[in-house]
Amino acid sequence: MTPAQLDHLRRIDAHLANLLATAEKRTPGEWRNTCFQVSAARDRIAHTGLGQLPPPRSVEAEHNAAFIAACAGNAEAGWKTLRDEVREFIEIYDAVPGMQWVHAEKRVASILTAFPNV
Repeated sequence: MTPAQLDHLRRIDAHLANLLATAEKRTPGEWRNTCFQVSAARDRIAHTGLGQLPPPRSVEAEHNAAFIAACAGNAEAGWKTLRDEVREFIEIYDAVPGMQWVHAEKRVASILTAFPNV
């Protein structure tokens, strides 16, 4: 691994740490999907005739929120996993500078390529 690649991995590690910190500030706790509960309640109201249905846009907003929550939870898990891997590469290189990583070169190149502007 070249010094430039190692520096790039360090920047990626900092970037992932920042993403995770931002996610924690904006969305503390676990992601929840209440879309199905809300839909079931809406169906009950429609069948009894005792209430009005919310405008269709709110249904779309609920589905969008559920999709975003599902994506965000998966993205956060991916960031954590990738950050662990990046940190492991950095720790190994720091322990044995100049080591040839034949088995890891493709993976490191893949990570560096995924974050070209970091």
